[in-house]
Amino acid sequence: MIKNLIILIPVFNDWPSFAKLVEEISQLNRKNSLESIHILAINDGSTLTPETKSLEQRQDKTQVSILHLNRNVGHQNAIAAGLGWVAQSEENFDAVVIMDGDGEDKPQDIAQLIDKAEANPGHIVIAARGRRNESLTFRMGYGVYKLLFRLFTGFRISFGNFSLIPTSCLTQLVNSREIWHSYAGGVLRSRIPRTMVQIDRGTRYYGQSKMNFTGLILHGLSAISVFVDICTVRVLMMTLGFITLSALGIGTVVTMKFLGLSSPGWSSTMALLMLVISMQCVLLSFFLIFILFIYRNMNTQIPVNASNTLVKDVSHSSSERIL
Repeated sequence: MIKNLIILIPVFNDWPSFAKLVEEISQLNRKNSLESIHILAINDGSTLTPETKSLEQRQDKTQVSILHLNRNVGHQNAIAAGLGWVAQSEENFDAVVIMDGDGEDKPQDIAQLIDKAEANPGHIVIAARGRRNESLTFRMGYGVYKLLFRLFTGFRISFGNFSLIPTSCLTQLVNSREIWHSYAGGVLRSRIPRTMVQIDRGTRYYGQSKMNFTGLILHGLSAISVFVDICTVRVLMMTLGFITLSALGIGTVVTMKFLGLSSPGWSSTMALLMLVISMQCVLLSFFLIFILFIYRNMNTQIPVNASNTLVKDVSHSSSERIL
């Protein structure tokens, strides 16, 4: 049974939304059977000071803390650092929920994650995205991203950060370097058992999403990069296919020339073009193999270690306010 919960929320400057989210979670806490909820904001190098007066201790004793990073590392890295810090803490908890603090991940949906986790012990429970509220252009771009992700990695992806990690899975996850680049991609790559729950996105509390089309592309590339070895093999297979087709094309053109079925100069032009394509595919193959070797030898951050260098200090809630 899940009775003690940590809710991890990355925040960069959007403290009014975080305060509203804390209030909604606290209201839910008064109605459920959980013994404790510890809300942990990961302050990703914000340039604005947290509004501590709006984060006072709630009547239901919901604890609120802010984990201050010493610099801005980005949304995904902040999640990884926060998970690493939680894994090393001595706090008693049964599961960690990761959610965004802007309102698009709805607090009332946490109950669905808990129910699914209790029915599937040892599984990470992930909120699969149903209805979305973004613009048509963004949704189309997201659809292209999912298609490319499937093409290059062989995996389907339809989820983001909103998820529940049971304590039994946390150690394995925070020792996976892949979640440093992409939480969703890292979960897929970790091979930890996972269960999906269909959940629609909510509406932002304030303002517009900071995720633009460029940000979506960068986010997508980061997720795909987690599977760089698989991507390399798949692209190599594609290039070998092109080389084979070019070789067959050259053979066909030469045969047509000897049989007198082609016009003067056409055979030479086509054969040369196919030879150039083949050479480019060979060079691309060598380049991809080189990139793969570099990746294999990279000293990528492991979240459980990175948290030790990134965390500057922690502010805990008291009977009055966040200190």
